[in-house]
Amino acid sequence: MDPYFNRAIRYINSRILALCKVYDMGFIQHGGFLHYNGDLNEKYFSPSEWKLWKPLHPSHDGVRALERNIKRHLDA
Repeated sequence: MDPYFNRAIRYINSRILALCKVYDMGFIQHGGFLHYNGDLNEKYFSPSEWKLWKPLHPSHDGVRALERNIKRHLDA
């Protein structure tokens, strides 16, 4: 993944987390969607026919992982 894109996502997530704290709202971290090197975990994203575009829509496995994570958060 492009390092600039990765930094931008981290920045946006940090700002959203800060806003959630200000407004006393929950924020769910979704681990496993990126590899340690910052590349997308392709298991959780739909394949794309576009050559220069990384897929951003979750696959069936990705939707199930999001669902499990949200349920864990709500049950806590």
